[in-house]
Amino acid sequence: SVVTANFQIVKGILKNALIAEKLVDGLKVYTQLAKKFGPKISQKAIKILRANPSLVEQEKDLASAANKVADNLRKTNEIIFSKVATFEQARNKALQLVGDLGPNSRPYTGRLGIGRGKIVGRQSYDGLIRWRLDYDPNKGPHINVENFSKGKKSRAIKIAIPFEGNLSTIESLLRHLNK
Repeated sequence: SVVTANFQIVKGILKNALIAEKLVDGLKVYTQLAKKFGPKISQKAIKILRANPSLVEQEKDLASAANKVADNLRKTNEIIFSKVATFEQARNKALQLVGDLGPNSRPYTGRLGIGRGKIVGRQSYDGLIRWRLDYDPNKGPHINVENFSKGKKSRAIKIAIPFEGNLSTIESLLRHLNK
């Protein structure tokens, strides 16, 4: 019918308007980031946000998320998520970020601190993608997600997902992971 055809046309126009609005917003955010952080960090921040939409959901809008990611990249080359309540919530976010590590994934053994010589997480067979349990006095207990598939150092994607707890929380979790 004519009404259905008109509805489809209006729906298509609205969809195109929303796409255009998102592109304009994205361009504005990128321009602001580039002025503040430079093009290299800005491009990496936008790529990370595009690949991990959950980072945007944690903030009030795209600009806030982009600024937070770019600022963390500039300081430490690491993105720090907002703290969650439990290890399980942090682990679930980590698993969502790393995706399927493959049928030949293997345990990751800690090299430093309280996790040294113990199983602290899992990694892909080639060792390029992993998650691991960690603790430091500033962040407290957290899970690190590391993706070296694009290279090491500044090309790597490093994310920390802090959760509530203390050093004894980590000790308890390590006992569980190493049964």
